[in-house]
Amino acid sequence: MRKKKFKLQSTKKTPTDVPSTSAPPPPWTELPRDVTANILQRLGPIEILESAQKVCTTWKDVCTDPAMWRVIDMINVGDRWHYIRGLRITCRDMKNFGGHDMFDLKIMCRDAVDRSQGQLIEINIAIFGTDDLIHYISERSSRLRTLQLGYCAYITVEDEGLQAILDGCPNLELLDLRHCRNVDFGGNLRRLCEQRIKDLRTPDDNLTLILTEWQLGFIWV
Repeated sequence: MRKKKFKLQSTKKTPTDVPSTSAPPPPWTELPRDVTANILQRLGPIEILESAQKVCTTWKDVCTDPAMWRVIDMINVGDRWHYIRGLRITCRDMKNFGGHDMFDLKIMCRDAVDRSQGQLIEINIAIFGTDDLIHYISERSSRLRTLQLGYCAYITVEDEGLQAILDGCPNLELLDLRHCRNVDFGGNLRRLCEQRIKDLRTPDDNLTLILTEWQLGFIWV
């Protein structure tokens, strides 16, 4: 009897049979660029520099756009209750803000200013601002209109320093020096500010921190 021959079929899969191992791109990468920018700006500069720009190449690209840095609010640290705790510590010893070392905050602030490429119009460096940081900003931000410095214990701006700020930022409209106790705001210093700045807030003016009910946000008034 003739034996039947059985042909073994190959179990090797062709490339078309192999399931794809590449994951689909995250859905947020498909959002329009302006929508992505709007979302990221709500995080604040600290979260953008420390976290958001590292998520994906799309976000990194958006985060390097100078238009993202026209307004820099270093007080917006994202986690509002974290900020409250940081404020209490800072008001006592002025060494820590929102869990961030003051030196690190100044580095991040310089990075943010550099990213604006001269387009900066508003910046808030309340609490941790220093003379050298103010000069750094004024030398690179000729379009600046708002400079908020409330509770900056390290600021000792004198006539010459203030004149440098006014010369570097000819469009400055709001200068907030409330509770900057080391600023001797009198004589020529006051006169220069009153002549050039529409909205001037002096070291002796009241500074109130308001916690809104719906967002736990903060408004300097």
